[in-house]
Amino acid sequence: SVIVVTCDRPENIRRCLTHLIALQTLPLEIIVVDSSRDDETACIVRDEFASVQLLRNELGKGTTAGSRQIGLAIARGDVVAFVDDTVSVDPNWLNELVKPYTDPRVAAVGGRTLDGIDGEEGAGIGDIGRLLPYGGLSYNFAADSGRPIEVDHLLGANMSFQRRAIEAVGGIRHDYVGTQPLREEVDISLRLARRGGVLMFAPKALVHRIAPPNGTGSEKVDHHSLYSARRNHVMMLVRVFGWRDPMVRYYA
Repeated sequence: SVIVVTCDRPENIRRCLTHLIALQTLPLEIIVVDSSRDDETACIVRDEFASVQLLRNELGKGTTAGSRQIGLAIARGDVVAFVDDTVSVDPNWLNELVKPYTDPRVAAVGGRTLDGIDGEEGAGIGDIGRLLPYGGLSYNFAADSGRPIEVDHLLGANMSFQRRAIEAVGGIRHDYVGTQPLREEVDISLRLARRGGVLMFAPKALVHRIAPPNGTGSEKVDHHSLYSARRNHVMMLVRVFGWRDPMVRYYA
């Protein structure tokens, strides 16, 4: 199952779905969860992509985690993949994304997310998707590791999970709200890892993202978005590790 969450980006969802339905191997189902303020996105999905299932998130903007959980609740696939509405997938994306699941220990797999930045394929190759000793995170999900490698967390724009594994830890916590980063994807990644699940980064599972113009990973940077980012990160660390963990106290 492939789930796309979207809000007020009708042209992006058209581009995203056009690439998904052109995959070399089609998924069992494609589910769009829409929290837009108008019905333009819904009309595009219904009129142009008849095979795509459309769901509504009435909670509105800033509730991406809730949209992910809405999609997960009805997904039928053994593997559930999530992509952002700002990405287009490579034709072989799905085939490469599911390959690591031949190892029964693997609970989650993510792929490369390219932003079209010069040199991104070589930046941070040795530091992809890590939880750092002080409680912060490394990303570098555009780097080409050359082979699948284990990571500590995944990127929400291009990630997948064994459905039974994600259900075993209670699904996606959907009360991470506000502007990016929300941290719900890191939350589920770390919870799976603490239960013994292996998380893999598959560099050939490629998506291309429309990068934000400011290059920060967020469309808007202001005091409110900075507060939301710090709040969500601390809340995520406390939920996963508890206040008594030295790393959590140090980060806070």
